[in-house]
Amino acid sequence: MAGFENRNSDHEPPKSLPKDLISEEELIKLRIRINQSPNTKLYLRQSALEFPLFKDAAAGYLNGVVISLVDADQVTTKSVAQLPPDARLIWEVLNDAETKSYGEFLSDNTLSQKTPEFLKNHPEFTNKIFIYLAVGGKSQPNPKDSYPDPQWFQDHKVLLSPYRFQTSFSGNLRGFVLRHEIYHYGNESFDLSYILTERKADTLAFESIAQAWKKYKETGDSSGYSFVFVNKEGIMITANLKDQEAVAKI
Repeated sequence: MAGFENRNSDHEPPKSLPKDLISEEELIKLRIRINQSPNTKLYLRQSALEFPLFKDAAAGYLNGVVISLVDADQVTTKSVAQLPPDARLIWEVLNDAETKSYGEFLSDNTLSQKTPEFLKNHPEFTNKIFIYLAVGGKSQPNPKDSYPDPQWFQDHKVLLSPYRFQTSFSGNLRGFVLRHEIYHYGNESFDLSYILTERKADTLAFESIAQAWKKYKETGDSSGYSFVFVNKEGIMITANLKDQEAVAKI
């Protein structure tokens, strides 16, 4: 596929904020928590509740979903030091000092497999999902990457790669990486041991973006793009925001 270099010149995101953002109060009721980074904030639109992960959290089948934004190029033991204690602890328990990732999906099944004694001593982590997303440095969300076109995506050149798309490309799209991590949740009778593969998560994330793009192109409705990132560059999904007071009021 074409990749970033063949973006359409008329691919211009709108210049206003989405009107359908989920408030902090609503997120609490939906059992969703976002640990914002110092320089980037993430907001969910109402369409995010169509993802099985958030739908099951809202229905009470999960004890919670915690999304942590990490202000670094990659998620590492060093870069998670900024996070609240629970998110930092889960990362450190399950990863060594050499682990690096653009994003990560961790569940209590991972805990029970790697450290079976941990859940016995920390039952508060049972049936809970932790997602980590790098949003700093070269991984900082960019407004010009808003509303990704399916034609931007590049199939992986390594035949036996566990991923469908080249991570050197897809890793630059924060919304895609977040969708990928969310789609690791398999929703198989609410069994957290059923975690989808990297290729399947890539495929589902891509298909959801393709559906959002089709709706956007045919009707002008951008609601299928469920995630809004705000940083000093502006808003990823909308155009650069000049009125910083508007950002503060989101």
